[in-house]
Amino acid sequence: MSDSPLDLMKSIRAQIKEEFGEASAVDPSNEEESALYLRSKVKLWVPTGSATMDAVLGRPKYGIPSGKITEVFGQEAHGKSSLALWLIGRFQEAGGLAFLNDTELSFDAEWAEKLGVKVDQLTVFPLIPRESCLEKYFNMMLGIMKQVRKLHPEMPLLFVHDTAYATPTKEELDSEDFMDKKRMAYLARAFSACLPAFNGFLSHYDASLLLVNQVRDNINVKYGDKLTTPGGRAINHFSTIRVVVKRVAKLEGGIESMVANVKNKLTSPFQTARFKLTGVRGFKMVVPRKKK
Repeated sequence: MSDSPLDLMKSIRAQIKEEFGEASAVDPSNEEESALYLRSKVKLWVPTGSATMDAVLGRPKYGIPSGKITEVFGQEAHGKSSLALWLIGRFQEAGGLAFLNDTELSFDAEWAEKLGVKVDQLTVFPLIPRESCLEKYFNMMLGIMKQVRKLHPEMPLLFVHDTAYATPTKEELDSEDFMDKKRMAYLARAFSACLPAFNGFLSHYDASLLLVNQVRDNINVKYGDKLTTPGGRAINHFSTIRVVVKRVAKLEGGIESMVANVKNKLTSPFQTARFKLTGVRGFKMVVPRKKK
C-alpha cells in the first residue's frame, strides 16, 4: 500500500462512506459526486444585465447565485429597497418567481413598475400588526419553496425580506409591552434560531434570499466605521454575500449610489458598481469609464 497523501485520502474517504453513507465524504475534484452531494455548489445563476453588478452581487459573467443569502444594508434613502425591486425585475426577466416580505409597509406598485418589476407576477406579504412575525415569514417561504420545486425544479426563485429589523418576532408578539427594551435580543435570538436551518433549505431548494437591513450607530467605536447592522451576528455569518449601498451624489430629481460588497464567498470581495435613481427614468446602471 502506498503512503502518498492521495492514496491515504482515498482510503479514508472509502472508510467513511462505508460507515456513514455515500454522502458523508465527498471528493470535490469529482464533478459527478460534487453535483450530487455538495449542497454548497451553485446550480442556478441569474444575470443582472450589468457586468459590474454581477461581480458585486455574485460572480462576474454569472450573476446572482441560487441557494444563498445576500444581505443589502445601508443608511436611509440610499437606494436599498429600490435595488431590491430592480433585482426582482431581473429574476422575473429570467423567467423566475419573486416574493416580497414588506415588513416596512412601504411597497409602491407604480415605483416598482418603473424599476422593471412585473407587478402582476409579484406576490407581496405585508406586515399584519400583532400577527406577522419572523418565524411565520420563514415558514411561508419554506412552504413556497417546496411547492415551486415540485412543479419547476430549475425555475429561478427569489425572496426579498425588506427589512430585517422591521420584522417582529414571536417572542415580541407574546410580550404585552410594545416598547420592550429587550427587542434587540429577541430579534438576534430569532435570526440565530432560524437561519442555520433555513440556510440549508435555501441550498436544498435552490432559492435565493435577499435580506435588506438597516444600520445603527455603534457608540462604542471611537475610530473607523461606526455603523453596525441590527439583528445580531447570525445574519453576517450566514450571508454568503454582504453588500453596502452608499449614496455618492445628489442628482436633479434623484440620487447616484455606489454598491460595494464587503463579503463574498464566491469570488473576490470589495467589488463596486454604481447606479442612478431618478423619478423619471427609474433605475439606471452607471457604466464605468475605461482606463486609458
